[in-house]
Amino acid sequence: MAATVVLESDAVPHEVSGWGRVEGRPELLTVAVEVLKAAGPVAVYVDAGNPGFVTDTGAIADALKRSGVGRATASPSTWPTTTRRRTS
Repeated sequence: MAATVVLESDAVPHEVSGWGRVEGRPELLTVAVEVLKAAGPVAVYVDAGNPGFVTDTGAIADALKRSGVGRATASPSTWPTTTRRRTS
């Protein structure tokens, strides 16, 4: 990979908490994932935020799904594996 992009730090937890909510943000994040991946050799990570900020993991998981995490290169569940693979 030529680059790694962490997409919208705290945007997903803000969507869940209601703080800083932006209409259409999940759709914008999904488009951003698709555009970045189409641009070339880039790993895209959709950030789930600080685990202490929103503790409802089900709500975070749903928000990540709405935000295009399924199209991303790395997700919260695969990030450690991806990191280990790159450093080994």
